[in-house]
Amino acid sequence: MKYRMIIRNKKNWLFRVFLVLESSSSPYLSIDDYSVETPPSSHQQQPEPTASTGKSKKKLKVQEKFGWRKVEIKKVDLSWKGEPRQVPGILETPLKYFQKFFDDELLELIVEQSNLFALQTEGCNLCLTVEELKVFMSIILLLGVIKVPYYRMHWEAATRYPKISDKMGRQRFAKIKRFLHFNDNSKAKKSGEQGFDKLYKIRPVLGHIRSKFLEVTPEENHSIDEQMILSRGEAA
Repeated sequence: MKYRMIIRNKKNWLFRVFLVLESSSSPYLSIDDYSVETPPSSHQQQPEPTASTGKSKKKLKVQEKFGWRKVEIKKVDLSWKGEPRQVPGILETPLKYFQKFFDDELLELIVEQSNLFALQTEGCNLCLTVEELKVFMSIILLLGVIKVPYYRMHWEAATRYPKISDKMGRQRFAKIKRFLHFNDNSKAKKSGEQGFDKLYKIRPVLGHIRSKFLEVTPEENHSIDEQMILSRGEAA
């Protein structure tokens, strides 16, 4: 036999919980008293429709009361049984790890395509170099950490951030941001043509980073972050 219970939480969201009455009760939770709203059967009297809407009124308020039992928690041996692992003597810096994937080969490609895109669209020479691109990328990373309503505030007098404004001017940053490109648009296939690629504009970057990932030697133990797993829920 199944009953439907309506539970209202702190955010006034309604959750429908189906309780199945079984012969054996749970060792961790016992339900001393509860009230449920059972669906009306065919022989029960249905509520009369209202004159205004023509729909029946349903009661959603349900009172429930739970009783908890005190159960001893079993102790689990969590000591390491395998061989001890040796920690490497020298740990690389985060910059070294970043440069393994965004090496000079990829940066030179971005510089070439960005200068080409500026020449194709505006007929101007962007004169972007690898060293200047590194400064631009470092500013992009800082903008993701130090958040402001709009990025131009880092160059304004009242909200000036020296670690960004002293490295590159605002107009130069905006110009590089405008012409930043990774592939030649003149060689892109249109939709419906043979060889059309939706990711054509970023395909060189994806292919390069993927090849660098394949060069990493896999290990037995891995640490998985929660952001590496697809989730459509809201943050707690």
